[in-house]
This record gives sequence, structure tokens and C-alpha cells, in this order.
Amino acid sequence: MNHNRRSLINITHLNVYFPAKGSGFFKKKYVQAVDDVSLSIKKHDITGLIGESGCGKTTLGRALVLLERPTRGKILFNGKDIQSFGKSEMKNFRRSVQMIFQDPFSAMNPLQTVFKTLSLPLSVHHVTKNNSEMRERCTSVLNDVKLGPEYLDKYSHQLSGGERQRICIARAVILKPQFIIADEPTSMVDASLKGEICKLL
Repeated sequence: MNHNRRSLINITHLNVYFPAKGSGFFKKKYVQAVDDVSLSIKKHDITGLIGESGCGKTTLGRALVLLERPTRGKILFNGKDIQSFGKSEMKNFRRSVQMIFQDPFSAMNPLQTVFKTLSLPLSVHHVTKNNSEMRERCTSVLNDVKLGPEYLDKYSHQLSGGERQRICIARAVILKPQFIIADEPTSMVDASLKGEICKLL
């Protein structure tokens, strides 16, 4: 391993607390979902978080993309504090860092076709020049997750859990991000395909 590689992600003393429900004199005022986590991840590293259900793995992942705001601590991406990003920097960050969510049933908009789901990031970040190029890119990434072009015109209710999960993976990789946060990304994928999906990631 090359120890001189620059860190892509640096987390320092990260805390994410949520207000606690309920009342009473001895009741906690907050829940410590993530408590004093420090972590460094270099480019091309694969880092796994292992822990029991409810220990804060998902919350930590969501905090890394600012879907949950840290209570304390810093998250640096390429040496810059992501909480200090302006609009332009945040847009570039969103393109560079993608998350595959644990629940594919709530991660897809039921009113959008698969093509709309996959093409929206390309449109937002002006990656493709026209609709034809966009459709070609979407077809290619579907092929990467072992789904055919006929899926482009399907809606989420027409897909199985495993197919939805593969669409969510395709959406995460279509921008070719520098960093992917994958929250149990193959839990619903057929065992015969898990190896191929892991290779893609």
C-alpha cells in the first residue's frame, strides 16, 4: 500500500445527535446516533463499517453527504470542510460523492420512469449533450448492473426489490463519482449477481 496517497475523506470527532422523544426527569434530551467518530479514507480504498443494527452506520453515511447535519466535528473532502461549501462547491461535491441507500423502495420516485431516475443526475450536472447521448449512457449503466434497455421505460412499482436496488446502484455510478457510500447495496440482489455488482462498485 502506498501510504503517501492523499486522503479523500477525513472525519474528525464527528457527532450526530437527535432530539429524544418522550419526557420525564430522567429522560435523555438527545440520542447519540454517532458519537466521536474519526476516520480517514484514501483514494481507491474500500472501507467497511461493521456493527449491530442501530449503532449509527447509516446515520454516519448520511452525514457524509450532509443528509444529516453533524452536531459537532468536521468532514473534509479533498482537504476541504464540506460544511463550508457554497452553492457551486456543493454541486461539485454532490457529483463527486454518491450514496446507495439501504431501502430501494423509498429511494425511487414512483412517478418517474427508470430513464428519468437515471438521466436526472446527468441533466443536473450537464454531463451529456442531448437526449440520444443521455439514453445511450443510461442503457450502458443498466447493462453494467445486468438489466436490459427495456427497463428504461418501467416504473418502480413494476420492479422487484432486487431490480430496484440495481437501479439505485446504476444511478449512483452513472456520474462516475470519486466516492460511493453503499448502505447494504446488495441485500436484495440475487446471489448469482452479487459478485458482478461488487466488481462494478
